[in-house]
Amino acid sequence: MAVVVALVTLVLSAGATVANGDPLENDATSFTLGAAVRGAADARVPAAAPVRVIVRSGTSAASPSLLGAQVHEQRSTQLQAAFQAMLQTQTSAPVTAEVDPRIDRASCALLGRTWGGTGCSRGACLTGHEYAKTGANAETCRIGGRRGASYGVEVDFRRCQALNRVWIGLLNYCASDPHRAETVVPDAPQCRAPYTSYVLLTEQDGGYDECLRPSRVTTLQATATATGRSVASVAAEQSRTQCGWRPAHVYLDGRCQEALTAPQPRVLNNVAVVGDSITWRGTNELATLQPDWVIDGSSGRQIDALDARLDAYRESWGEPGGVVLALGTNGRTGWREEQFRASIDRVPATTPILLVTPFREAGTTGRPELMDQYAEWFGRLAAERPLTCLADWRAEVFADRALLVDGVHPTTIGEVHWAEMIDNSWSSCLSRNAFSSF
Repeated sequence: MAVVVALVTLVLSAGATVANGDPLENDATSFTLGAAVRGAADARVPAAAPVRVIVRSGTSAASPSLLGAQVHEQRSTQLQAAFQAMLQTQTSAPVTAEVDPRIDRASCALLGRTWGGTGCSRGACLTGHEYAKTGANAETCRIGGRRGASYGVEVDFRRCQALNRVWIGLLNYCASDPHRAETVVPDAPQCRAPYTSYVLLTEQDGGYDECLRPSRVTTLQATATATGRSVASVAAEQSRTQCGWRPAHVYLDGRCQEALTAPQPRVLNNVAVVGDSITWRGTNELATLQPDWVIDGSSGRQIDALDARLDAYRESWGEPGGVVLALGTNGRTGWREEQFRASIDRVPATTPILLVTPFREAGTTGRPELMDQYAEWFGRLAAERPLTCLADWRAEVFADRALLVDGVHPTTIGEVHWAEMIDNSWSSCLSRNAFSSF
């Protein structure tokens, strides 16, 4: 498989990310978009095929980037350049229904999948394992049955980096150890050197498994022995990294503890993005363009999740300065337009909202017939509510079905298109409404 060597460097205010497990220190300020470029052309989008990447004609004075219009424009240009380079990348064998040659042996093993000779199997897990996800470009395995643990978790790629774990960029997973019997796994393949000891916690928000230096684990073990506690308990308490992800907690005197007073919002006028698997798959591309946004995407999430997810955002960050609603791909029977509007009414009228229209191909599972209905709701709301706009992903897909790998989810290239569409739609919305707080 050919590899693009000259990769574009993208600057992120939130710190470095990692592509295909390349080691980067937490305090680094840039990363190379390796995982997206190394042989990342999708099976349904040949490398020679034209791709409709949105080209920005300019940035308005009301640029959504907190770092300034010029930097934001540079990020957009760099992201496009990286993916144009991706189009020139050729694999030695095509992606088929049986194998994916884009995924190397190490990443294939981290996903719990078998190696198929010319690539990573798309239909077979290691002996005794089963598929946790079978969707194209999201295949990963698990052990322990339906309630078992997966080899990959849907963690924001920046958090995966902060946890010193391997990020499998082609499939948007943070590598996880599904064997939950141990407390500490030395020389774990899920870890990036020099943080080679994998400490198992809960794999839940604020308590994700974390890779640490062996010397650090030795210190934690000594503390656990002296206090009669578990290593996991001590590691969770002393994790400065994860303390910042726990609502109403502060890191003081070497441990994470509940705040005595309500903490102030950590980011003012920030944008909350609430979405489903489409958002999850496009998080790294969107975060490249909008590193200050809090992007919350999870597969299977339904359209009625907006209230709960915004409440979770408020608990950690305060009232959002803007909202991007990218839900609806998973239809919910019986949910009515007045319920949708009631959720939107909880957002202050002075807060701009961008509604991303959902798409699901007819014949797929998930109630595709509801997509028309949701698009109508979004359109009516955008016409009636001030500071409310549409990002018409539905129209983009109707114009080019090659943006999807399975009739629902975007290809690797489609993820870039999705992110660019949202970024441009947000900028246009603010410009049209003369909104300059971002």
